[in-house]
Amino acid sequence: MGPLEITGTPRLVLGLVTGIAFGFILQKGQALKFHKIIDALRLRDFTIWKLIFTAIGVGMIGIYGMNGLGWQISRSSRRSSPPTCSAA
Repeated sequence: MGPLEITGTPRLVLGLVTGIAFGFILQKGQALKFHKIIDALRLRDFTIWKLIFTAIGVGMIGIYGMNGLGWQISRSSRRSSPPTCSAA
């Protein structure tokens, strides 16, 4: 078990809190409004694009910071080998 692995009820609570915070940010950024989404796809309004790229940047900085602190960030160990495709 790594230092960032959380199990049981604390994991559920953390997921709930994170989901509520993410939904609040989407609501405050008006990213869920139909006209904002259409304008973003038509490249008229960049609110949603800024929100997306800000989230990507924060995630990159967070992962870089955790690596700098020595915290091990690993993928789930459920899959032991990469997926393969076979032609039928």
